[in-house]
Formats: sequence, C-alpha cells, structure tokens
Amino acid sequence: MRRFVLCVLGIVVGTLLMSSEAVFTSTVTWDFSLDRAKVDFSKSESGRELVLVKGFQTTRFLDYPSVPYRVVSILLPQGEKISSVSLVDIELFNFKEPVPLAYYDGELLEDGTKLGLTADRKSITTSDSIFPKWQIQHLGTNKYRGYRIASIAIYPFHYSLDSEQLEMVMSARLVVETVPGEFESGDAERKRHVKGFRKESRKLVESMIENPYMSSSYIFDDIKIDNPKRGFLPSYLPSMEGSEVKYLIITNDEMKS
Repeated sequence: MRRFVLCVLGIVVGTLLMSSEAVFTSTVTWDFSLDRAKVDFSKSESGRELVLVKGFQTTRFLDYPSVPYRVVSILLPQGEKISSVSLVDIELFNFKEPVPLAYYDGELLEDGTKLGLTADRKSITTSDSIFPKWQIQHLGTNKYRGYRIASIAIYPFHYSLDSEQLEMVMSARLVVETVPGEFESGDAERKRHVKGFRKESRKLVESMIENPYMSSSYIFDDIKIDNPKRGFLPSYLPSMEGSEVKYLIITNDEMKS
C-alpha cells in the first residue's frame, strides 16, 4: 500500500513539474504588400540609380547600396514579449535588367568626416553577395501608456553586388511569435483611474500601430478613487488619492538639494 501511495505521489509531482514548464505562446500576423508602381528610380550624382519608396527609409551603410526598408509598429499581446519574427508566404518580383544602384557615400560633416554605418561585409551580405542579408529585424520593444509596441524593420529589396540584379518582395506575411514577458522592476505602471486617460491612450496607440484590433485585448485594473471634498494632502507613503497634477518633473538640480 505504501509503495502504491509513493508511486501515485511521484506521478502527481511529475505532472505538476511538466505543467509548470509549459509555456503559453501567442502569434500575431500582419500582411505586407508593396506595389511595383510605387517604386521610383532616379539618377544620383554619380550617374547610378537611386531606388525610393514613399514612406520608407533607406539603408545607410557606407560603400553599400542604399535600398528602401520599412519600419512597422506591432502591438504585442498584453504582458508578452517577442520570441521570434519571420516573413512567410513571400511573393517576389525580379527586375529583368540589371540595376546599377548608387552606393551610399555618407553625409559630409563640417569637420570633413562622413556620417554613415560601417560593418564587416560578412555581417550584412550573404555568402553569394546579396545585400542586405536579412529580410526582417526586430529593432526593439517599447512600453507606451501600458501598451507593448514592437518596432520591426522589413527589407523588401535585395541586391546582388556581383550581377546587379534587384529583387523585390511584393507581398508577404509577417509572423510575430510571443511568450510571457517578465515584469521589469524599473517599469512604472499607472494604478489610479484618471477620467478619459485610457480612452485617449487607446486612440493614440491605434493610430501608431499596424494591428489596432489588438488594443481591445488589453485590460487595465485602474483603481477609481472618489474625489475628496477637501484639498489634496501630501503623504510620506504612496497614496491613491492623487491630485490635479498630472506630471511631476524633477531636474538634476532639484535632486541635489
């Protein structure tokens, strides 16, 4: 009987350990598209071609082609962080004729130096000399008014440094995989309910991101405090009473005193 009890206990403990190791993941997708008609070509001072797309940035690696890329803002599920990003279901367009793209020569500063990015060739090109070597990059994630917004760069243009062949992604699906993110001790969270703040914040965030539908999944447990019939009383300990002051700015000089 004792052996049976120990066996059952072992199974229960093993099951609990397995369940505690389970990680709940989420997937966020967004469809990228680029119309060939929106791609413009113009001559540079060197006589080579510049490729531009309205609303896109361009790479700034010294002595490498300047190709357009787009940075998109994706709202992540509440309390989660990115584990991986990828592009799938890619539809390509190949320009038939070689395109002699202009190489980025940097911005000339007053002291005569050139402003631009430098990198080892292997770190930015593929083994067969395709620039850039990546299709997508996660640039970072920021918190804005309680929302987690990831910045992701999509590189739809890829250029052969040897043959001067230019390739463009016409459409693709961005796939963002997330896992639960740990709360960072340095994060500040709003706790007191302020009338209109959440509605205003959601509207602002939705105007910044590519997946505004995700904002409805965010839930905030702000604490509503009845306004007292007296003036605000400062306290030595954190107070939910609050005051009419929305922001407190502390300068370095004030902190020294």
